[in-house]
Amino acid sequence: MFMTCSSARIAHINPEELPKVSNFIPTDVYLAKMAFDEDTREDAYRLRYQCYLASGHIEPNNSGLFSDDYDLLPNSRTIVLYRDGDPVASVRVCLLLQGAGQRSPCYDAFPETIDRIMRDAAHAVSGPVRVAEYTRLVRDPSLDRGGAIVYLLYRIASYVSMMSHAQITIACVRKSHASFYRRLGYQAETAPQPYPGLKCRMQLMSSDRKRFDELRAAFPIMDPFTTATGPLDDFMSGGAVYLRAGDLR
Repeated sequence: MFMTCSSARIAHINPEELPKVSNFIPTDVYLAKMAFDEDTREDAYRLRYQCYLASGHIEPNNSGLFSDDYDLLPNSRTIVLYRDGDPVASVRVCLLLQGAGQRSPCYDAFPETIDRIMRDAAHAVSGPVRVAEYTRLVRDPSLDRGGAIVYLLYRIASYVSMMSHAQITIACVRKSHASFYRRLGYQAETAPQPYPGLKCRMQLMSSDRKRFDELRAAFPIMDPFTTATGPLDDFMSGGAVYLRAGDLR
């Protein structure tokens, strides 16, 4: 099993502290792995627990892990980033297909709004609308004080979204983080309100494939198909992928 980080090193991602691309260190190399096995899932759950507990958004428990009913749903994909064998960040992608009756945290919190987003997008889509939800973003700040690892999480999560042919991406965020998501092309869909599994209020935000394509063209650090990522062939079935944070302008 990979080593885990101490609770003092874990904190919520703070989008307001993100660096500019030119600050990235070219030698930073991480490995991304899908959490299909129990050890990788536990790495993700422990990172989450230490992060959310330190921020006061969950109650302590004896296991030192933070998981929920969504983790093992067939439409959920959890990713863990490692550096030198240590888990340092994680993100979960929940996939929704219009009309399929699937669940996700965002959908359970904002079902009517997400149904409306899907209906609005349906006129430009052949077949049911596909949505990717990004949730449970956590990271170890001591290895990346400027926040560059956030971009790596988005890069690899976006690969899952693209391989799933999602036309819409959604996220539930705290009000203080909304400005960062707007810079990524997201727009607010709701006011903050209670959110499943957390003690803080969250608001729903959304973007679409057109805005994402414009973003990754302007900022290669966000592009899953940059040469600083690879190999991708086996990632969706459990293979490891390296991610470099630097040499991208």
